[in-house]
Amino acid sequence: MRQTGGVTARGGGQPPRARQARFSTNLATNPGMFKFLAGMVGVPVKTPKFIDPKTHAILDYATAGMFFAAAYSFRRRNPRAAALAMINGSAVLGASLFTDYPGGVWRRLSFKTHGRLDGLQAMLAGSGPALLGFSKQREARLFYAQAGVESQVMAATDFDAMERRPRTSPSDTGSGGLSTAV
Repeated sequence: MRQTGGVTARGGGQPPRARQARFSTNLATNPGMFKFLAGMVGVPVKTPKFIDPKTHAILDYATAGMFFAAAYSFRRRNPRAAALAMINGSAVLGASLFTDYPGGVWRRLSFKTHGRLDGLQAMLAGSGPALLGFSKQREARLFYAQAGVESQVMAATDFDAMERRPRTSPSDTGSGGLSTAV
């Protein structure tokens, strides 16, 4: 194909057609674009709340285990990443043990407060590699990924579910199953 003055000879002197976009920028046909733009200007977009407290507890304990396994794995090749993994794992485990939800042991924190602690833990995981000086190393990817996943789990968790449930047994009193009667 021969170029003459910026116009191709093949198309009869017409400029080549622009490539078709791979995604739609039309808000009516692309709800993801709408959510993105709405988030950019601060318009709240409701996320479906499909993660209940029991599922959230399972995810929390799995996350703590993942962080402890990562700390063990990183211990020799990157001690700073191992320390950050141990701190994150301890934070997740501690919040889980003290939360009033299925799987909580001492039940001193409300599920809503637990959600706020999840946000702090996600910020620690996301910023920790930069704060500890290993943001460009491969171990940092685990923390960045976990911060992103934690943000999605927080958005999809119904943190009001525990406030709506009826309290029917002594173990639901928030005392971790210990009776406060004398």
